[in-house]
Amino acid sequence: MKGLFIKDLILFKNQAKFYIMFTIICTLMLFANFNPAYIIGYMTLMCMMFTFTTISYDEFENGFSFLFTLPYSRRDYVREKYGFGILVSLTVWILFLAVVFIKSLVGKNMDMGEIIPGALMYLFVVQLFCAVNLPIQFKFGIEKGRIALFGVSITIFAVVFGIAKLFELNNLNITAAFRQLGTIRPAPFFVILACICAVIYGISYCFSVKIMEKRQF
Repeated sequence: MKGLFIKDLILFKNQAKFYIMFTIICTLMLFANFNPAYIIGYMTLMCMMFTFTTISYDEFENGFSFLFTLPYSRRDYVREKYGFGILVSLTVWILFLAVVFIKSLVGKNMDMGEIIPGALMYLFVVQLFCAVNLPIQFKFGIEKGRIALFGVSITIFAVVFGIAKLFELNNLNITAAFRQLGTIRPAPFFVILACICAVIYGISYCFSVKIMEKRQF
């Protein structure tokens, strides 16, 4: 699995100019007083999505047929993609959070107490996006995966809309429910989110392993 990880890091290095450009743009946005939590989340998402690009490279010109002649199991391959996505997103998130922290020390016009919860929420959303999207990419490939992801997004929207309608039909105030969530202290709240994220990742990983073990190359 170490070899697969090194391969993806080299691919990431080859795209360094693209990500350096985005880093410069986001840094300028930060100094132009854009929302720091949004910038942290945006860069985290952009870099995490390179995980899907590595799958595209692996798939190109029947690359999987060659890749699985090497001493790696399909389970190893799936585990590496999940590890790579999590590691890259966490690394970028921490780096940009550090940049924002330094700017807050220099400019003294930022409240890290307000920025960190927002940045954590963006990190949670990025991890959920990764966990939901990886099985789709393994199942359908990059091109068909985009269409499948669009369908999943529509389904999620329909479910959320349906829940909102159920609240309305039963004379329940959904806004009050969200305000009640807001009364939970930040530390327990984010521990709960982390546990939810871990469970979703576990389910996603099991699906991905089954998908890859059944695929024919």
